[in-house]
Amino acid sequence: MPSLTPALRKVECHTLNVGCNLQVDPYPAVMADTDTTAQALPVVPLPDGVVFPGTVVTLALESEEARTAVTAATTGTDRRVLLVPQIEGRMAQVGVIALVENAGELPGGGSAAILRGLQRARLGAGVVTERSGLWVQAEPVPDARPSVRIEALGRELRVVLEEIAEVRRSRRLPEILRTVTDPGALADAATSWADASTDHKLTILEATELGVRVELVLEWAKQLLAELKVTERIRQDVTEGMEKQQRDFLLRQQLAAIRKELGESDEDASDDFRARAEALPLPESVRTAVDKEIERMERAGPQNPEQGWIRTWLDRVLALPWGTTTEDNLDLAEAR
Repeated sequence: MPSLTPALRKVECHTLNVGCNLQVDPYPAVMADTDTTAQALPVVPLPDGVVFPGTVVTLALESEEARTAVTAATTGTDRRVLLVPQIEGRMAQVGVIALVENAGELPGGGSAAILRGLQRARLGAGVVTERSGLWVQAEPVPDARPSVRIEALGRELRVVLEEIAEVRRSRRLPEILRTVTDPGALADAATSWADASTDHKLTILEATELGVRVELVLEWAKQLLAELKVTERIRQDVTEGMEKQQRDFLLRQQLAAIRKELGESDEDASDDFRARAEALPLPESVRTAVDKEIERMERAGPQNPEQGWIRTWLDRVLALPWGTTTEDNLDLAEAR
């Protein structure tokens, strides 16, 4: 395998540690002319990874199957492989025909390849050879010409994606929206960009019918937008609540400083309540409760609504006729 090219060196440091270590280019590639001729292609399995048509990926070729498939493609004239997701040991029914644009050795050892996804393909019969690994009959699945309905779905999807880009303050998604116009390609590019689950991405890849695919991505985009808006609203509420607390605290501190300068203080009120309590023959349990409320009043700021409630409670409790008794008249006739 030849030495690494400068382009591959550039992306090697960003390689993701996912399955075959695939790194998706942030922007969709220009689609090549689609082919409808079935052909046998070497298979590159993608453990826990999904590649879409119209994307450029960098694969760190860690498995023997991947290295064998890329070597078989580069030694031929076609330079094409079949990228097939392998989820939980099961190969998907649909893969992506990809062009091996570059392959070479990584500076730190190992090998990698840059591939450009071209189009979907259904998997047919396969055969395993000693030297070139697994080859599968790939039947290309080109997208049909968009109908009026699909064009309308594509426009709606674009509007929802624009809102998502605004809420997430994304820099990559607006670039995709500027460069991709076809509804099917937009659905693929948005799914490739998203932090969606592997199962969701596989569902979109296997949706070979254009209308179904765009509808699925549109439904996903609407749900994502709703979640993002709720999250953003909660974040704003929390931020506003924290700002209000900080503002109230500063205002209370300023008010306390002003009252101190004017010679006004809540200490006079608490001292008055303590003096009134001392003058009454309160039961021990009542005296404990009164002392506790006086301390709460001292801790509460002057703008705290609890301040008024505590004062009202203390006034009412201390106004009760503690220790005052009268002589009972138990004469029934007098009572009658």
